[in-house]
Amino acid sequence: MTLRHSIFRRPMVYKGEDYNPAVDPVVLDPQYDDPATYGQNPVVHGWGVQVAPEASDRLHICVTKSLGKIWLGCIH
Repeated sequence: MTLRHSIFRRPMVYKGEDYNPAVDPVVLDPQYDDPATYGQNPVVHGWGVQVAPEASDRLHICVTKSLGKIWLGCIH
């Protein structure tokens, strides 16, 4: 659970609250974006999941396909 939480928990700004841009939150539009939908399917490639620039193209493609956007579901 600790590993999952550290990789897949990106801060979310939903209703215009103040935030620190250094934490690179995803900023949702309260009119068009549903935070529940985002929370179920976060985009994690390039934020929580990183691939070294010197890694092969095949590895980049595999990571993007499998972890670029992932459904988290429940951990109970």
